[in-house]
Amino acid sequence: MRKKLSSLLLALLCISIAAMSQTMTFSGRVTDDKGVPIAFVSVAIKGTSTGTTTDAQGNFKISASKGQVLVISGISFASKEVTVGSATTIDVMLSATKDDLSEVVVTAMGIKRSERALGYAVSKVDPGTMLQKSEPNILNTLAGKVPGVDIRAGQGAPGAASRIQIRGVSSFSGGEPLIVVDGVPYSNPVVNTSNPFSGGGTYGSGLNNIDPNDIESINVLKGAAAASLYGSRAANGVLLITTKSGAPRKGAKSLNVTYRGGYSIEKIADIPEFQNLYGAGANFRTQSSNGSWGAKFGRGVNYDATGVVIGPSASGIDSIPATTWATMYASYPELFPNGRLAYKAYPNNVSALFNTGNLMEHSVGLNGGEGNSLFNVTLSRVDQNGYITNSSYQKNNFSVGGQTAIGKLTIGANMSYARSKQVGGFIGAAQNFLSQWGRTYTMARNWDIVGWPSQNRAGQQIGFNDGQYTNPVWGAEHNVITSIDDRLVANLRASYKFNNWIRLDFNAGVNSYALFRDQIIDKSSYGSADNTLGTLTEVVNRQQEIQGKIVAVFSPKIADDWTLDVNIGSDVNQRTSRAQQVYGVDFVIPGLFNLNNTRRQTFSNDGDFRTKRRLVGVFGDVSLGFRNYAFLNLTGRTDLTSTLPYKNAQYFYPGITGSLVWSDAFKLKSGWFDYGKIRAGFARVGNDAGPHNGEPIFDLNAAGFLGQPLATRGSITYDPELTPEFTTELEIGSDMRFFKGRIGLEVTWYDKRSTDLIYDIALPRTTGYGSFYT
Repeated sequence: MRKKLSSLLLALLCISIAAMSQTMTFSGRVTDDKGVPIAFVSVAIKGTSTGTTTDAQGNFKISASKGQVLVISGISFASKEVTVGSATTIDVMLSATKDDLSEVVVTAMGIKRSERALGYAVSKVDPGTMLQKSEPNILNTLAGKVPGVDIRAGQGAPGAASRIQIRGVSSFSGGEPLIVVDGVPYSNPVVNTSNPFSGGGTYGSGLNNIDPNDIESINVLKGAAAASLYGSRAANGVLLITTKSGAPRKGAKSLNVTYRGGYSIEKIADIPEFQNLYGAGANFRTQSSNGSWGAKFGRGVNYDATGVVIGPSASGIDSIPATTWATMYASYPELFPNGRLAYKAYPNNVSALFNTGNLMEHSVGLNGGEGNSLFNVTLSRVDQNGYITNSSYQKNNFSVGGQTAIGKLTIGANMSYARSKQVGGFIGAAQNFLSQWGRTYTMARNWDIVGWPSQNRAGQQIGFNDGQYTNPVWGAEHNVITSIDDRLVANLRASYKFNNWIRLDFNAGVNSYALFRDQIIDKSSYGSADNTLGTLTEVVNRQQEIQGKIVAVFSPKIADDWTLDVNIGSDVNQRTSRAQQVYGVDFVIPGLFNLNNTRRQTFSNDGDFRTKRRLVGVFGDVSLGFRNYAFLNLTGRTDLTSTLPYKNAQYFYPGITGSLVWSDAFKLKSGWFDYGKIRAGFARVGNDAGPHNGEPIFDLNAAGFLGQPLATRGSITYDPELTPEFTTELEIGSDMRFFKGRIGLEVTWYDKRSTDLIYDIALPRTTGYGSFYT
């Protein structure tokens, strides 16, 4: 009996040990089909309530028994089931679903939401489409790709600025949207040294500094409801850009190297069709004048200086006396055989001024990592020669970033540096005496402007009708604007996950931009007495922006059918700038373009101008979802600005949006219909004033009157009750997808109204002021 009992106990002990040995801890990693880790994916044991989620690096740990089935599922990915075996490491690859419209979209303040949960229009741009052609300006690559976004390219010169507007203009102070790169606002200044419409240059903008090869994603927040969390600067929408360095991926290997190169040529799109029957003159008589109102070509006669026919031409080709172009004749008499010149048309005299431009770009990318650490490096260079003579653009970009996870803490940082050089000439209105294009399209048909000298033997410009226009060949080489941009952007971020439903995110960054410009007008230029002597305008413009943000994220599980997502945070922004502009006149040594080589130097108007402003905001965002097809979102933000009177410096604006995925709610999906959603939103966005617009500014004059320094008050008086601008917007829309997402339809109606616009109103001089800022 004792022997049988001992055997029974031994058998029970073995069974117990075997059962315990079957429950083990398994670890693994979940990636997509490109090897990129997928964060916050559900890993559950089928048929039980046991489960976990992957961390930010796609890693997970779970206790299970051999033979149990793990169900791995995530938004925008097809679920996969894996049977637990003897291996303790389980790596899973999920494939993106083609018909799942629950794509995660980055919204305001970097909050990630499922597309179906959004009650407003957000457009996501595929960065791959931006690289289909070589184009250093990312705005030009976005043109025509986003509904409701108006992008207009510059003057066609390399590096020229482009303009972007989202749903029109909301303020007199400008209509460009807020641009955010890796959580840090990105300034997009266009610094005009002279008015481009009356003799300035093809100036560039700050957004040119971004490297298209380093872009991971672009999201466009169009309406007030989408952008209101960003505060005062988001009244015109938001362009959200995430870089590869700011969101590094691991890739298939621990080190992955890619190269991208491109070469393209460019030509002027179109040139007007010119007549070639009549040449320079007036009243059908040859003269030294602009335009082609002179005698008809091909008469086989000789003309005198007054345009009168003096006899037939022995060669059968019309001719005019060399004195018609007196300056050219005096400088180069050998070019006028027998003191005469053929009078005939040069059909290509305008098209000959344009070249075949080209653009070459190279980009090298490195990414990878080991364990929980990731990194990304991108180096790029662009060399562009424009179709306009002596126009070019060069840009070098370097960016590096990385992140690592240590337990519940994930930290990362990235830095990018860009340096560009733009060279170009002067543009401006027709008939402008400085612009090289002032009379190019109206010059006489018998001017071979490219085939003849553009300067005399002393180096001064000459042409066929001196003093009336700038010779475009001479102007391209002598009246030159050179701009150098330097930009350094650095960002630090951290995220601490307390548990499955509480997380704290922190982001801080600095964006420093500097512009250095030399604007040269060489001796013998036209337009003013200073231009004749030669001028040099040197510009130094520095701008810096510092941004800090902290957000607490709460995602508690409140019920099986309900989801709740709460974001509460604060951000602080400071912007400083300094602009200096010095003007020098009369070059001592020709060809040496330096302020020390000018006889007179002065500060231009506002030649040394400084600004500083701060903005502090507190915001909240609450999103409630029901069965993943009905969503309600509430937002609110309070701003405190330094640019308004203190009693009006704090202001609040709310927002509410909702969406219903009716294709899921009423189970209306079919073989050809994938997805249908209706959405609506209402929001109010505030906007403060510019710096130095709330109190009088005094201009200092060191020389003063009779050697006595003085200060004069500016001509603008200010409203002591100045209040912020407000933009309210109501938006209603619908999104639908058909045939496995191959066809999409987005319809949006919105009513956008701006009130309390800040503007300086002209005043009669009898008030003692020129304008009233209110």
